[in-house]
Amino acid sequence: MRILVTGASGRIGGATAARLALRHQVTGIDRRPGPLTAEIVDVRDTGRIAPLLADLDAIVHTASLHVPDLAASSVGEFRAVNVDATRRLLAAAGEAGVARFVYTSSTSLYGDAMLPAAGEAAWVTEDLAPRPRDVYDETKLAAEEACLDAARQGLACTSLRMSRCSESHG
Repeated sequence: MRILVTGASGRIGGATAARLALRHQVTGIDRRPGPLTAEIVDVRDTGRIAPLLADLDAIVHTASLHVPDLAASSVGEFRAVNVDATRRLLAAAGEAGVARFVYTSSTSLYGDAMLPAAGEAAWVTEDLAPRPRDVYDETKLAAEEACLDAARQGLACTSLRMSRCSESHG
């Protein structure tokens, strides 16, 4: 398979690209260099990304602003990167005939729903409704909704709500 990984220089994107590269042809993009980043491009620049989508089988979209970016990035930047760029990438994927789109979301979007009630643990099931508490959570949820819209239009989309990631020390 031919797969594009956005955010390929980041922790999740880099690990994903490395694993996929064991069995597939992977093109990584990011705004900063990395071992599997073939193109230095901001995910907001769909015009530069669109030519890379020709003959792709799948896109794994990991590029986004994250919680540590809250202090240095505006609400507008979060929306531009996490939501607007995702919508444009989904549209470009559909136009290019990409068969699959995988979006890396976050369990963080559950926000205040994760607060235990009456000292009891909060269980995450399909019934737990997200209750975002910041712009990161809000934009991850909005990007999931964009994926759902694209799926309704025929693009096979999957949103993965990942838990927190940390570097391994072993």
